[in-house]
Amino acid sequence: MDVLTRFGGDEFVALLPETDLPSATAVAQRLAENCKASRITTSYGELNVTVSVGVAELTADTPNLAELIDRANRAEHMAKQNKKGVVAVAS
Repeated sequence: MDVLTRFGGDEFVALLPETDLPSATAVAQRLAENCKASRITTSYGELNVTVSVGVAELTADTPNLAELIDRANRAEHMAKQNKKGVVAVAS
């Protein structure tokens, strides 16, 4: 049921239709922590990888998928402002 797709540039969207907000937040947190712990070895040395994740929940106030993605995108921008490699939940 879950879908992961590239949204554009370096942004991705994960739709988790059978997952509640606390569980989706936990998934996002694990993703961020695992990425941060990963090291990629290149001919130029090791690279660190971080992700900033925005999480949003489909509610009665969400009229369509575009609005849901927009809410998650705004949360992701809040995460980036706070610190790379963090998770922010849309309010």
